[in-house]
Amino acid sequence: MTPAFPISTRGRAALVELVDRGVWSQHSLARDVEAAQPTVRAWLLGTSRPGPHMRVAVELVTGIPSHDWNTDDENAHVERVRAKVAAARKRRPPRRLTTGAQPVARVEPGECPSHTGTE
Repeated sequence: MTPAFPISTRGRAALVELVDRGVWSQHSLARDVEAAQPTVRAWLLGTSRPGPHMRVAVELVTGIPSHDWNTDDENAHVERVRAKVAAARKRRPPRRLTTGAQPVARVEPGECPSHTGTE
């Protein structure tokens, strides 16, 4: 689902506030996160959002958590999956991988009746 413009996120609101207060200029932020100034402008206008690696870069420079760039719908999706995984963990312990790494609990097909695969 493509969000409507402007894209409303806590990350955008926090970044706009930092620029409005004069903590950062578009140019200085772009320089410090190694992005083009028009890219930072698009984040501020809400016509685009930073990609995953740029969200981390913005977090390192400004302190804005990278997950704050998710929309409310995206956060709701993550919370639905988190709840299903937690419920699955209560029903059975996670399987150990042959590498020794500890996996998350599997959610069996059909346990997510609302999943359409299009989100």
